[in-house]
Amino acid sequence: MISGKLFDIKRFSIHDGPGIRTTVFFMGCPLRCAWCHNPESWKSEPFQYQKAILLPSGETIIETKTLGYEITADELMKELLKDKSYFDISNGGVTFSGGEPLMQPDFLMECLKLAKTYGLHTTLDTSGFSHWNILNKLLELIDVILYDIKSLHYHNNYTGVDNKLILSNLEKLIKTGCNLQIRIPLIKEVNGDEIDELIEYFLNLGIKSVALLPYHNLAKDKRERFGLELSNYVFSCSDKFLEESIQKFKQAGFQVSVGG
Repeated sequence: MISGKLFDIKRFSIHDGPGIRTTVFFMGCPLRCAWCHNPESWKSEPFQYQKAILLPSGETIIETKTLGYEITADELMKELLKDKSYFDISNGGVTFSGGEPLMQPDFLMECLKLAKTYGLHTTLDTSGFSHWNILNKLLELIDVILYDIKSLHYHNNYTGVDNKLILSNLEKLIKTGCNLQIRIPLIKEVNGDEIDELIEYFLNLGIKSVALLPYHNLAKDKRERFGLELSNYVFSCSDKFLEESIQKFKQAGFQVSVGG
């Protein structure tokens, strides 16, 4: 029985694909995005961390907690099917996110197959940093791909990996005609001077729809909580920068959504 490692399952999500969804968060990611709001997903195996617990008496104790767990595809499907009525009434379904789900390809494949057996709509949320043959094998089982494009020129600086593979896979995906939704984490310090170039790049690929994801500062608290190295970067996405970016994309003929 194929099993995989998860760190969370989030029900009633409305920002990870169409309708009401249940989002499954896979452990493990090849990127180290400096702004990542799920830094606990970087580790591929469950790990322990310390958590302060405030007792009714006012005393604080330290407990050791474990983040992440192993689960079989069948066990996961039983959990997902509990929400099927919500999927059916909202045209929703299941989103596989992370971390990077493509780091657990066999488990992901089994989950997708089971989802299709039960008639569930499937969405993959991915960085695109994977061998093409892995992604290509899964395409017939995926209804929507949420594909993150973070930066054209500074990708390695802020994520620790080059974006050549990501852009190459994007261009191959477009040729397949799959249902692809481009998502851009909007961060002034990372891609603030690339908006015009991103627009030109997407237009040349025939992409006319984007989702802009304004930066929010959740990473610091999580890194401290899980004992991860803190980032020295300062990031922002002002209302002005967001509105200017929206208008630039709209003026270029794009359909624009904000927040997923």
